Amino acid sequence: MIEQSQRAGVIVYSIYTPGGGHLGHSFWRTYWGQNYLSQLSDETGGESYYLIGSAPPVTFAPYLEDITRKLNHQYLVTFVPKPEKKAGMRRIKVQTEVPNAELISADKVWVPAAPE
Repeated sequence: MIEQSQRAGVIVYSIYTPGGGHLGHSFWRTYWGQNYLSQLSDETGGESYYLIGSAPPVTFAPYLEDITRKLNHQYLVTFVPKPEKKAGMRRIKVQTEVPNAELISADKVWVPAAPE
């Protein structure tokens, strides 16, 4: 799912809240669910929001407001990667010279194979 999201240019924001019933209180289900959503969000350039503990949130409003703020202050940066012998995901690092700027980006990008 992570590679497919990255290849499609989809930024994932996730909000995790424990489910109801017995399965919603399973430590391992909660632990792995939160970790995977966090990884998916981080590696696509998004953000993951989750609760500590097992109580559901009173409201999602603070999470949605933060996501809205971030989406309203985003910029599209494009570049053309040099094709390589084998297509695949390649790590990137985004930097700026602007002091105190917070940059959030995908960890990897899809690089096509060079034509033969």
